[in-house]
Amino acid sequence: PPFVHRGTARSYPFGRIVYGGDTVGRGVGSRRMHPATRALLAAQQIQDPIEIHSDWLTVGHVDEFISFLPGAGGSHGWKVMIAAPARALQIVLAQPDATPLFHGADMGMPHLFSPGNLIGDDFPLRTVGHIRANAAFRGLQTTVNTLIDNVKTTKLMPELNLVAADCIEIPILFTKNGFRHIAYNPGSVNMLVITEGGGNRLIVPKPYGPFVGGHCLFGQAITGKIGDVALSIDYVDDMQSYHTGQGEIHCGSNSQRTPQTDRWWDLPWIV
Repeated sequence: PPFVHRGTARSYPFGRIVYGGDTVGRGVGSRRMHPATRALLAAQQIQDPIEIHSDWLTVGHVDEFISFLPGAGGSHGWKVMIAAPARALQIVLAQPDATPLFHGADMGMPHLFSPGNLIGDDFPLRTVGHIRANAAFRGLQTTVNTLIDNVKTTKLMPELNLVAADCIEIPILFTKNGFRHIAYNPGSVNMLVITEGGGNRLIVPKPYGPFVGGHCLFGQAITGKIGDVALSIDYVDDMQSYHTGQGEIHCGSNSQRTPQTDRWWDLPWIV
């Protein structure tokens, strides 16, 4: 979203473009946006693009682990919602072994994207006990959390002039997919934010976290973090429609925006 960078004194009335790629030079198999597209975005100058490391993800899109929430306060009047697997694991391990995840999801449905399989085949860890007993899965949460923290501290915070309080943790567990990673439970950070009448209507993937006392603890944690800056939060079950196809709500939807009518390109630092 729009902001003024206090360090450089540059105004970004249209915010900045944040896109994913391989910024650590992993080499063979790495993925970056096409050079011509990167050059086009950079040449426009006004949104001063930032490439962040996302090649560790199966799909490789930035909205798998970050999204932006206008009107949330903070340094610029908005905040960054960022996936927090370590926080997700902390919530999980605080519950008894019998506590279920994916409560209410039909894991016996045919898998649309893997013919012959059931959804449950891809999600075998469905209780807290299963996760507590799986050291590799628990260790993976630390690995992914470190990858995300590196992006946050080396790119997002300096480039967007953020402080720690400008980041909102969204609990999401990740799993290994070959040598890359993908959200294990639906990744709620991949939400659709609709700005309307000075407020936000949030369409959020139902996270299917630990289910205790009739409530999803991941959903409670998310609502507790962003509920006060939302006109409404609708948790939508996208397990079958998007999540099993390696996407979420934001991947398969968009909202119509009203364009600017002034001379948006007229900034003193544009050459």
